[in-house]
Amino acid sequence: MQVKLEMVSSEQLSQSPDSISKYRDRDFIIVDEAHYFRHPSTRRYKALRDLILANKAQVVLLTATPVNTSLMDLYSLFSLYLREDVISDLGQQLRGYFTEKQKEWLRGDPVEMDEVLQRFMVRMSRLTAKMFSPKIRFPMRVLDNDPRDKYPLDVDCQAVSELLDSMHMSFYDLSIEKFGRVFKLPDGTPVEKYAQEEKRKQLEQLVKTIVKINVFKRLESSLKAFESTISSLRDYVENLAIPYARKGFFVPPTLREDPLFSFEDELPTPEEMQKQGLKLPKLDGEEASRFISDCQEDVKTMNRLLSLLPKKDSKYEVLESRLGQLLGQLKENNGVLIFSEYETTARYLRDRLREFAERFDKKAFLVTGSHGSDEKVATIRDFREHGGILVSTDVLSEGQNLQNLEPSCPHTEGREGRQAWLSL
Repeated sequence: MQVKLEMVSSEQLSQSPDSISKYRDRDFIIVDEAHYFRHPSTRRYKALRDLILANKAQVVLLTATPVNTSLMDLYSLFSLYLREDVISDLGQQLRGYFTEKQKEWLRGDPVEMDEVLQRFMVRMSRLTAKMFSPKIRFPMRVLDNDPRDKYPLDVDCQAVSELLDSMHMSFYDLSIEKFGRVFKLPDGTPVEKYAQEEKRKQLEQLVKTIVKINVFKRLESSLKAFESTISSLRDYVENLAIPYARKGFFVPPTLREDPLFSFEDELPTPEEMQKQGLKLPKLDGEEASRFISDCQEDVKTMNRLLSLLPKKDSKYEVLESRLGQLLGQLKENNGVLIFSEYETTARYLRDRLREFAERFDKKAFLVTGSHGSDEKVATIRDFREHGGILVSTDVLSEGQNLQNLEPSCPHTEGREGRQAWLSL
């Protein structure tokens, strides 16, 4: 029996949801890394849901993390293939059941869900998988204690922390205030209601904490990711937030594409608001004046944050040194695969590694969610045939068989038929 298989990345669904209209005749859909579809308001979720409904397709969702921060994550996945009345014999609707369990979880009460979970999902541990198929090989996860992989950050983290604490970030506060009907907490409660009931200071601190964590995650990823994030936020404040506020309007930050503060739902961009005939929220005179003053102070703080960056990138230098050791040991068409959480870091590394790879008669490749399916397939094929260095975001983990990748760092063996990987 022959089965025709076609692959679509979740990034493609996000960027071009209409592109999957050609798959309207597919009646069986397998979704790898299904936790990327835990937010119903996102483009990828809506596109997948519409495809399942239009095709009346059977669907299999695969994920090792069905719950990220809320039990409603699992509800969203169930909603892709289950009706609301699927547990009517228990006297409840599906959403009501999960909302009730989510509240129990938030209270710290024991949560029992086996009566529902055993009906609609299958849990498979690694041990169980090996029992069914002894040939399955899972990569070993080893804590990296190799001193060759240590590097100085060369950034005063305490100063970064203090400067972030000093920022007003009024653009996030106004986003919640002006778009409160759009955003919802995990239990379905609108953020607007939360903002009215809780003290303002508590909400501001929550936003700052989330932003601070995400800024430091980018700093840990690369100096370039940190610089790009702060610069983009500063550009938004200077070129959109302040000019529009002077006209009495509030333009929200684009909370899509590398956001600092991720909401459960997505804000429309100014361009999308215009296309949809939506009006920008208005600011009264006092509100606009206060917002502009806060933004101007934040611009100065962001400039100080950028001034903390060193001229030398010690982390990259350590990476280049280790790559030299790896490439010197690998044979023929073997290569090194580097994962990065952020596309900015991935592009930065590929650009810097191009000339370095040429010293070994190799190429440096790049695969991110911005690449189309054909381009991604061609790049991976080229890497497999010729080796070299492939820098990728998590997009490569979807629909790719990476079982042949040996975790060769920090202890590289460079065996034939294997490839080394690094994660940044």
